[in-house]
Amino acid sequence: MSGKEATTMTVRAMGALLGLKKTESYYLVNKKVFDTVMVAGQRRVVKASFEEWYARQDRYRKVDGEPPGAKLHSNMYSVSDLQKMLNLSQDSVLELIHREKFLTMTFEGKFWIPKVIFDDWYASQSRYRKPEDRERDRAAEESSMTIPEMGRLLGLNPRQAWQLYYKHQDELKLIRIADRPRVTNASFLYWISGQEEHKIDSEATLPQIESEDELLTALEAAEKLGVNVQRIYRALRNSKAAGKKVGRTWYFKYMDILTALSKEE
Repeated sequence: MSGKEATTMTVRAMGALLGLKKTESYYLVNKKVFDTVMVAGQRRVVKASFEEWYARQDRYRKVDGEPPGAKLHSNMYSVSDLQKMLNLSQDSVLELIHREKFLTMTFEGKFWIPKVIFDDWYASQSRYRKPEDRERDRAAEESSMTIPEMGRLLGLNPRQAWQLYYKHQDELKLIRIADRPRVTNASFLYWISGQEEHKIDSEATLPQIESEDELLTALEAAEKLGVNVQRIYRALRNSKAAGKKVGRTWYFKYMDILTALSKEE
């Protein structure tokens, strides 16, 4: 076998690798997506060029061999990649690409975005979330509610709920998850128990909070409820709540802390 024959293959052999018929095989050859040479009057595909092309596209797949697009996927995200990553529809991804003016490249009729560009943008925002971020967000979502959800608990429409929040924002602790504002369940229950003007709708389901037996330090409780730690100490002292000393640190039941705060004048 000559040197050229060893480094090339027939068009038919190339087509067989990809499971293509003769017409489709010559379609690729005529598109000049990889190099070909003439050997003894026969057109042959340069193997190295074919493999380079195969690693830069993901439309054609070998019948038996490694998946396509190894080099492409190592540096680029496709639209379908972003759909899965961000849990969005194709239209939403395309709208995002257009709105954020991402640099895009086209290979075999598909949009691709350089990973370095997308990853830099992703790190600069918090609205869109990857699966691992959504998993981390879940616990915070379960211990909080949106402003409209808070309103429904009190029989208020969204506009009234927001007015209520702004009026009592020093007591209702606001957090942001995926760039959306939410009130912690703990701060809501603490606030609702310490006032008379608003009542929870009799048919509403109370928000979930941590276990009544969860033990917290005064500082941890202050950070969770968004209040001054001295206020926690004063409430615990006035209510004579029973704590548990571990080493040099005192711990108190979470619900005992809420009860103590609700009794403050």
